[in-house]
Amino acid sequence: GKLTFMQTAIGHLETSFPLLHALATRWRGKTLLCAAFFLLAMQWGVFTTVLLKTEDYILPQGSVVGGDFTVFHEAAKAALTDPAELYGFKTLNARLAETFPAYEDDFRLGWLYPPAMYFLTAPFAGLNYYSAYILWVSIGIFGFLAAGRMIWKTPQIMLFLVACPAVFQTVITGQTGLMTAGVFALAAWSPDRRPIIAGLAAAALTVKPQLGLLLPIAYLACGAWRAFFIAAAGTIIVHLSAYGVFGHDTFIAFVDAAAMQGSHLAGDIFPYAKLTSIYGFAATAGLPKQMALLLQIMVTLGLCLFIWRVWRRVKSPELRFASLATASAIAVPYLFYYELPLVVLGLLALAKYGKENGWLSGEGLALGALWIAPMMMPGMPAPSLPVTSLAAIAAFALILRRIYRIPSVYAYL
Repeated sequence: GKLTFMQTAIGHLETSFPLLHALATRWRGKTLLCAAFFLLAMQWGVFTTVLLKTEDYILPQGSVVGGDFTVFHEAAKAALTDPAELYGFKTLNARLAETFPAYEDDFRLGWLYPPAMYFLTAPFAGLNYYSAYILWVSIGIFGFLAAGRMIWKTPQIMLFLVACPAVFQTVITGQTGLMTAGVFALAAWSPDRRPIIAGLAAAALTVKPQLGLLLPIAYLACGAWRAFFIAAAGTIIVHLSAYGVFGHDTFIAFVDAAAMQGSHLAGDIFPYAKLTSIYGFAATAGLPKQMALLLQIMVTLGLCLFIWRVWRRVKSPELRFASLATASAIAVPYLFYYELPLVVLGLLALAKYGKENGWLSGEGLALGALWIAPMMMPGMPAPSLPVTSLAAIAAFALILRRIYRIPSVYAYL
């Protein structure tokens, strides 16, 4: 009965609206390309128009161009002068207020990265703010697209990646999401066959350590011992070097700042709706913070076991990467919406696998919905629906559904 109804509906659509029928069926690929072109032009057209109306780095709506990049540029200037002081909340925000006097609100920003992050920001110290921001964004986009091409070399894919709203959200916030997604891809794409590249990338990723929680489990599960030990040695070298350059006081200041942020995470005014995690979902939904944290711990432990078993049983690099990328987005409590480019790369790997091995029912539609979903993020300050975490969870569920179709994995799980 359902099949007959669907056939009748499709037949009616073809008869009454032939153009819509063609767009939804025979011209699906061209339709998607046109949609990507339109979205790309709309996003960047609006952004360019808004930038042209800025005065003293202040956008018409009152925020600073680049958003969080203000902190990274300040970190660049502080790298070799007073790196420890920048971890002080009042010190940082006083410096930002001095740099951007036209900004009428309080910044309320913090510098929470390990001291090794100064190695990345320091080269931008000699550039003015606009030049540094453009270079920062350009490096991020290039790295992200290079990672996408490593996963799937089809030229049209580059358009879908650069037009993705998750990319645009990361660009306008001036955050690290594009860079970290690219480095993560180097670390997680076939580490058993590319151990040196993967290990070095994993070591570099420790400047944002929460992203790499599941990487060692994946390495050990697939027998990538060389990548594991290279990553371990590289991590030690990177952070010992940072200790030698930036000093003991800087590391103490970082630990204090991280502890303070942890206490904020358990408070009532934290922007939980902007988090990708299970913790963010539960806190936004109104669960007590202790219960939300307990739920996060349980899910994280389950994800560790899941990645171990998938990376031992599954041989496809696409499914391995997709499972690790999407699981990493929900495995730690503190991860914001501007890290969703990592999830986008995971979905790209799934799309390649589906193209080569056949699509599951509704899989293509779900991928399209998740591709467009970041346009609605981060949403209102206190939305009743945690859109960000729901999208990240849905992406993982889509990968989980595909992996459960593999008989050996299904039996083992």
